[in-house]
Formats: sequence, structure tokens, C-alpha cells
Amino acid sequence: MQKNDKILITGSTGLLGSALVKNLRDKKFKKLILINSKNINLTNLNSVKRLLLKQKPKYIFHCANKVFGFGGNQSNKFEMLNENLLINSNLLKAVLATKVKKILFVGSTAVYNEKLKYNISEDKIFYRKPHSSEYYYSLSKRIMLEQLLALKSFYKIPYVYVIMNNLYGPRDNFDINTGHVVPSLIHKCFLAKKNNKKFEVWGNPNDRRCFLFSSDASEALYRCMKQNKYDVINVGSDKEYKISDLVKAIKTELSFKGSINWTNSNIKTIKRRNINLNRLKKIGFKEKVILSEGINKTVTWLESNYKSARK
Repeated sequence: MQKNDKILITGSTGLLGSALVKNLRDKKFKKLILINSKNINLTNLNSVKRLLLKQKPKYIFHCANKVFGFGGNQSNKFEMLNENLLINSNLLKAVLATKVKKILFVGSTAVYNEKLKYNISEDKIFYRKPHSSEYYYSLSKRIMLEQLLALKSFYKIPYVYVIMNNLYGPRDNFDINTGHVVPSLIHKCFLAKKNNKKFEVWGNPNDRRCFLFSSDASEALYRCMKQNKYDVINVGSDKEYKISDLVKAIKTELSFKGSINWTNSNIKTIKRRNINLNRLKKIGFKEKVILSEGINKTVTWLESNYKSARK
């Protein structure tokens, strides 16, 4: 990528997209085309085609998707699958009418089957069905990769498909029902402190996760786009924490003195998901932000932007 190349970023105001925008601007990329739900409806094919024909981007980072988080995935199955399929298909159809040099699509570790728990490598994407707790969301991500494979096979359009593990940071979705684990727990603890109530936490304290801060994730995407060795790359942190460790870090950061109530939920939880990061390391990525620092940055952002934050 050259500094004057036009680069289109979908989901540009979200958690990952906004971090990527900042990263590229810091690197002096000058022609960023920023797309979000307020300036274009990606489920409308004609709108997407007009956009790409007018802007003629050389590179596309596709960060936009419809997601409902831990609690919302179970109650929004059709909307999640249908809208993600529309968004991805429309963008790829529109790409055919342009001279795009390369496209990067952001997937999710939800594509991996629940029997896979540790050191999961990229060649396991199509091993059995996707994880049952996120089935419809992950199904759309698997289909997205099949679309990219077909696009490259028939139209010779290079791509990189990023399989993203748990992210967190500023501009995340802090809704306690539909947000991902870190932002929803931060907001729950924030409200528990404010209202002098117990800190309610779903699931099992011994479940394990790896959490990558958004600025680190944006650098990983940049490096994934620049390299030409791999079409599919796992992106995440190599540091694994128990959910109880995360809860403790959030409680400490918010100076919460109350009690924690671990509740059994009907929602099926993921006990562990640890991915192989050999490809990511081979392209030169190194994680910089440790969990305590990332929690501090995220909490600070939420407290400063509470009125406008997604919650």
C-alpha cells in the first residue's frame, strides 16, 4: 500500500474500524474512505455499487458486520445471518466492477467448532459445524470465506481473511445484554458501583479467553494486508486469562468494593478458545497492550463518553 492509495474501511466508527482509521492516519495514509451505517446502507446493493464506482478504492478493509454479542446471539439468529450475508455479498459483487488490488475481510473465531479448544490453526476452519453458541453468526463468516475463495479462483482478486479472537477497547458496544464479554462486564460493574448493587457475572469463572486490545488489532490488520504469504490468518492475543481474572481487573480499575454474583445462565458458554498465532507472528506482529492497561484505557473512554457510548 502506498500513502496516496485510496483505502476504503467499512465499520469505520466501530471498535475495530475506528482503531484502524487512527492507525492508518498515524502512518500518514491520506486517502481514507470511511464507511459506516450512518452514511451508507451496506444491505442495499445499488448503494454499495455506486459507492465503489465513484470512489474506486485500491484496498478495502471490511470491518462492518451485524453482531449481538454473548446474550443477543440467541435471540437474533435470523437477523444476524441474513444481514451479514447481504452485507458481505453486496460488497463482493460491487468489487467486481472496480479495480481493487486487495481486500481484507474480518472473520471471527466463532467459525471454529466447539471441540477445538487449544492452539486452533487456520486449517481447522471447516472442521465440523461452527460453535453452537454462535452458530448463525459464525455460519455467515464461513460463507464469507467461501465467497472470497470463489472470487479469487474466478476473478483473480487477492484477499486476506482474518480470523479475529476476542477484542475490546474504546467505542465498543457496552450493552450488558448484547455486548461482548469485556465491554458488557465493564458496564455491569460500572452500574453496580453507581447503584450500590452486586456485580452480576454470567457463566463460569474458570472459563478462559484471550483478549486483544483494539489498537493492537488494528496494527495486526495493517500487517495482514501488507503481506502476501497467507490468505487466512488468525489474529488475537497469546495471553490467556480466566474470566475471574478479567472480572478482578475490571473490579480493581473501577474501584468496586461490592460483591460479585456468578449466575448460572441458560446461554451455553464457550469454555476455552485459544488460537494458533504462528502466521501472525511470522508477519512481524507483536502485542503491546497488556490487559490491565487495556482495561484502564477502555474504562477511561467509557467514563468520558458515557452519554454517547453504545449501551
